[in-house]
Amino acid sequence: MTSFVIALPEAGEHAILTFDVRDFELLEAELGEDYVAKIFEGLDRRAITTLRRALTAGLKGGDVNQALNALPLDELCMRVADAFYLRIHGRTLSDETGRAGQKSDA
Repeated sequence: MTSFVIALPEAGEHAILTFDVRDFELLEAELGEDYVAKIFEGLDRRAITTLRRALTAGLKGGDVNQALNALPLDELCMRVADAFYLRIHGRTLSDETGRAGQKSDA
């Protein structure tokens, strides 16, 4: 079974990024049916409001503000994109593009 978890210890000792269907439903209700495109476009632009929305939905066991302040925006956006892509495609965006990610077996 595929693990849909990306480690984010910078947000807390046991913090992970993972999206379930309910998280996607909430984002779709907030952003519309094209929520997937909006999330990836916002992350690509390093839009803080998009990053915060995605973290609020997908961060489990950690603090959103701590995450926002602990990492460079490029790295944090990539980890969020990895978690989002992983839940949709079963592999990370980093795997797809050859960038180094931090997939977890947790």
